[in-house]
Amino acid sequence: MKIDRVDLYHLAIPFRFVLPQWSNNIVLRLMLEDGTIGFGECQALDDKSILDAFDPACLAPLHFDDPEDFTTFMRAGAIAIDGNALRCLIELALVDAYGRAFGLTVYEIFNRPAGPYCPYGGVTDSATLDVARLFDAGFTRLKLKLDSSGADRDALRACRAVFGPEVRVGIGTTAIWTADQAIAAIRGWTPFGIDYVEQPVPRDDHAGLARVAAQAGADIILDETVCSLQEARDAIHQHLGHGINVRLSKVGGFVPALAISDLVQRHGLRHHIGASMGETGILAAAGRHLAAMTAPRTLEGSYGDLLLKEDVTVPSVRFGHGGIGEPIEGPGLGITVARERIDRHKIEQRTFVL
Repeated sequence: MKIDRVDLYHLAIPFRFVLPQWSNNIVLRLMLEDGTIGFGECQALDDKSILDAFDPACLAPLHFDDPEDFTTFMRAGAIAIDGNALRCLIELALVDAYGRAFGLTVYEIFNRPAGPYCPYGGVTDSATLDVARLFDAGFTRLKLKLDSSGADRDALRACRAVFGPEVRVGIGTTAIWTADQAIAAIRGWTPFGIDYVEQPVPRDDHAGLARVAAQAGADIILDETVCSLQEARDAIHQHLGHGINVRLSKVGGFVPALAISDLVQRHGLRHHIGASMGETGILAAAGRHLAAMTAPRTLEGSYGDLLLKEDVTVPSVRFGHGGIGEPIEGPGLGITVARERIDRHKIEQRTFVL
C-alpha cells in the first residue's frame, strides 16, 4: 500500500493567555492509496526551514502491504531524513497512517508494552505565577521557569507556602548563565527543596555543565545538550548531568526517543519527557504514548485546549485534574483530527500527489 497524497500545513493557533499570541505547528497529513489518513506533527524554532526541507520524494518508495514489513521498517529506524524535527514529523505520520491501515497500536508497532506513567506537571514562570490556580488544578509536580533574581526566591517561597513540602518543584532556566552564575543561583534555591534544574548553562558548554552537576547540589537535567543518541552517550560518559529531558521533535521521533530513554535508565539516571509549547493533540498523543512505553520520572505537555483556544483533535488531548492523562487507545496514534480545524488555523498549505 503506497502513499497517494501528502498535505503539509503550517498552523498558527491562538493561545488563551500565554505570549506569544499564536502557536507554531507543522502538521503532515498522509493519505494512503486505500483512503486511510494519518497525521504527524513537529515543532521547531525555524518553521520555514521545515517547510522548505520537506521533500515528498522520500515517501514515494514506501510501500507496505504486510504489517510485519511495516513494523520491521519502523523499529529499525530506517527513515533516512536529515533534521530531527522533520524526521519526527514524518515518523509520526507513518505510524498514524499505517497503524490505522493495519490495525496496529503504537505499542504493537514498536513492540513495547504500555505501562503506567506519572501525572503531567504544571509549568509556569515567576512573572506569571498564579499559585492559587496551580493549587486548584491539583498538580503534584511543578516546573518554574526562573532566573537568578530575588523575585525567583519569592516565587519559590510562595509555592512552598501553598503546596507544602510534598509537591515536587523543578526549575527551568534560561540556559545562558555561566557555570559560576548557575552554581550560585542553584545553591540559593536549595532551601526550597528543589527536585531538579534543567539546562542551566548553554548546550555546548560541557565543562560548565560538568562543574554545575558536580558542585551545585541539585540534580541537573540536560535538555538542549542532548538531541541524539550519540549526544546522550557523550553526556553520560562526561558526567554532564543527572538525567535527560527527551522531547520527540528535538530528538527525531519515537525510535531515537526510545533509544535515549533506554540508555538513560540503564545508567540509573533521571528520565524526563518534555513537550513543545503549543503542541496540538497530535504531538501530545505521541508524547503520552512515549510516556506509557518508558515510565518517565517527570512528564510535561498535553495542555491541549487549556492552552490553545482550539485543539485540532476531537476531543482535545489534555490532562485532567491533578495532571492525570487518560490512556489513548486505538490504532495509529489513536486520535481523531478535525480537518476543518486545521483549515481554520493554517497559514500555509503545500500539497503533493505521489
